[in-house]
Amino acid sequence: MRPTREEIQIQLKKLPSNKAAGPDGITNRILQASGERAVDMIYMYMLIIWEVQTYPGAWALALMQPIYKGGGKDRHCPSSYRGIYLLNTLTKLFEGLIESRLSQFTEKYNTLTSAQQGSRTSRQIHDVIYAHIATIQQNKQNGIPSYCCFVDFSTAYPSVHRNRLVRTLKNYNITGKIWHFLKENS
Repeated sequence: MRPTREEIQIQLKKLPSNKAAGPDGITNRILQASGERAVDMIYMYMLIIWEVQTYPGAWALALMQPIYKGGGKDRHCPSSYRGIYLLNTLTKLFEGLIESRLSQFTEKYNTLTSAQQGSRTSRQIHDVIYAHIATIQQNKQNGIPSYCCFVDFSTAYPSVHRNRLVRTLKNYNITGKIWHFLKENS
């Protein structure tokens, strides 16, 4: 199903207004402050991308911006910095559209485990932390040891086996244009 103008407007509103621009120099604030005519043009642009199922070449570009880690580290030492990648605003808007549709699909068809809390509507990670602490306290009272392992998967995505991810999405019946975008552009 083609994106709607309303979906594009929702994604525009979701973009954080105080973020730096990517290689195109366009900030979220500029897009959000543009009028209805600009929204119409963005919508038409997104429809073209949707129909041809290919990201513009410029969307493959990113600006790498070094950010000082702080903590009294030597400002002249490269290891005192971490890199962040700034993408084009329209790239983020389109990715938001795909993420929104995938989230709606996974909630509607219950494809995620109940343990998955992050980035889900009406679920918050602090609820999991509270439940985890309560379990540890209960185990301690009952003389049962608790073993914990915390993994930050947010940094793992660049190392995801892309072909396996595409097959998994297809196995969950996530197909069509979204599947094609993820397959061809990841």
